Amino acid sequence: MRRWTSILLLLAIFGLLPMCSTRPGGDGNDAVREALGSVGITTVTGEDYHGLIVVPVKIDGKECHMVVDTGANATVLRRDSFRRNWSKRKTVPVNPGEGSNIRRDVDMAFVRSLAVGGLSVYGMNLLVMDMPQLGNCRGKPVDGLLGMNVMGMFPLLVDLQENTLTFLLGVPADDLLERLHATPLPVSVRNGHMQALMSLDGTAVRLVIDTGATQTCLPSRDWKGEVKERKGDVVWLDVNGKTRFASTSIVEVASVRWGGLELSGIQIMLGSDLGVVGADILSRGRILLDLRSRQAWWIPRN
Repeated sequence: MRRWTSILLLLAIFGLLPMCSTRPGGDGNDAVREALGSVGITTVTGEDYHGLIVVPVKIDGKECHMVVDTGANATVLRRDSFRRNWSKRKTVPVNPGEGSNIRRDVDMAFVRSLAVGGLSVYGMNLLVMDMPQLGNCRGKPVDGLLGMNVMGMFPLLVDLQENTLTFLLGVPADDLLERLHATPLPVSVRNGHMQALMSLDGTAVRLVIDTGATQTCLPSRDWKGEVKERKGDVVWLDVNGKTRFASTSIVEVASVRWGGLELSGIQIMLGSDLGVVGADILSRGRILLDLRSRQAWWIPRN
């Protein structure tokens, strides 16, 4: 049996979870679509889900709704959604292997097809696990996480403000990147995760690029500067389905440098064992990822 090692499925959500909404369009997105029109693409428009994107996905012909999660190296279905749609389908227990952050029962199920937009994948395994924290979006359950084992098959452009996921059917050419005013970003790949090589007020960090996390998180061991405590209704959700309400430690970062990109005024959650750059940073622009060539670019909004 294949071992799933180091599966990162993290959502850090602040406050009580509101209903989904659709953000207004515009903000230069037409220019981006025009530039992308020179290459074969398929674009999926989803719903805003607490700053994340939920898109329709068809699994064996049945529609599900899944979070676009570049921080997950596997695609995952909620156990209750799986039972509702495939009550007679067999699952196989997964042995996560040493070093995995999964600490409870997780199963694996084979599906014949998965389709998102114009992209279809045939014959693949999905993980099945309890994820009660995902809740509902517009009255429908959020059925799971769309991971990089599917999305990483093609270069993809994620726009967390426009709620769009765009697949490019080929490696972005230099002239296309120039038209998009794309800035190359230093990244590395480990265990199927694309990691941002960033500097926070001069401190070098390596953070998973995670469109499935609302908040950028930094392990305590990676920060030596000043820390502030923030009281409030922080909701922390992890891969094991555990939810805890607590105050949290916050790092106020004056300067975030990611290659040629510089951002300011960032608050980062401190204390997680997992380091991720989340939607609070990624939504400031558009992120273009190519897992196969291990490249990433930042596309500005103006």
